Amino acid sequence: GNKIGDKGAKYIATLLKVNKTLEEVYLCSNDIGDSGANQISKSLRSNKCLLRLSLKGNKVTGAGTSVFVDSLAVNQHLVWISFENNNIDDQGAQYIGAMLKANQSLVELNLAGNKIGDIGASQLAMALGRNTTMAR
Repeated sequence: GNKIGDKGAKYIATLLKVNKTLEEVYLCSNDIGDSGANQISKSLRSNKCLLRLSLKGNKVTGAGTSVFVDSLAVNQHLVWISFENNNIDDQGAQYIGAMLKANQSLVELNLAGNKIGDIGASQLAMALGRNTTMAR
């Protein structure tokens, strides 16, 4: 991957706010941490065409997933998101669970390779029980 980091993620977030054509963004292994993830998440509030977003292999923690709850309650276009191989823990799983309760467009979510334990898995299971759109 590249090393765009949080600063580069901020520029990408600015682009996503005004984007009217881009449907897929893969930001795998780019040293994006919580600050960059928060910027990207906030851009999703106004983005109406992005369908797939990958933040695989970055440095996002549980705290970095918190803003996605509000953003994906508003954004009902994104159908796939990957947080694979980050540093998301039980706290992050709780935030993602809240996001799944509010969002009705996501059909696929990848959380493989994180630090989610039994408590986080339980939170996700409860959220998935209430979500009617998730397929995988």
